[in-house]
Amino acid sequence: MRECGYNVQVPVSENSKLMTFGSNHQYLECVKAAYEFAGGELLSLIKEKYDLIGKLRSIKHYLLLDQGDFLVHFMDIAREELLKKHDEISVEKLQSLLDLALRTTAAAADPCHEDLTCCVERSSVLKGLSRLKDLDIKNVSHSNDLEEPISITGLETFSLSYKVK
Repeated sequence: MRECGYNVQVPVSENSKLMTFGSNHQYLECVKAAYEFAGGELLSLIKEKYDLIGKLRSIKHYLLLDQGDFLVHFMDIAREELLKKHDEISVEKLQSLLDLALRTTAAAADPCHEDLTCCVERSSVLKGLSRLKDLDIKNVSHSNDLEEPISITGLETFSLSYKVK
């Protein structure tokens, strides 16, 4: 928590619980009190400062397509860019089109809409899935035969990402 810039101050009443021990039973009570205090502080930090519930709600909107109108609008305005070969795509242009789609749809009401980003992967989704399949099935001889098409487009390599502190 300190590495995240959150300064933990142990109240005097808690500090006395953590420092008074003599027998093994009292030692276990001190460990339990420290565990409960640290867990409570961490939960408070995640819920209040980093807005865990708001971030999860936002992820639901975008990645589970609860508010899918932004994606339809984005695909319409980014169609020309996504039809290019993956090495010719401007990720900055895609990001600005995504920002435009987010600001002009119902997603603009979400306070975390600026955390949604886009990227272009190096290989297609199909190639990534075949690699995952190869991890599960080691003894199939033709599982590595799937070659990447020469002209994959942004439609095959585009993905959404979400920035989290």
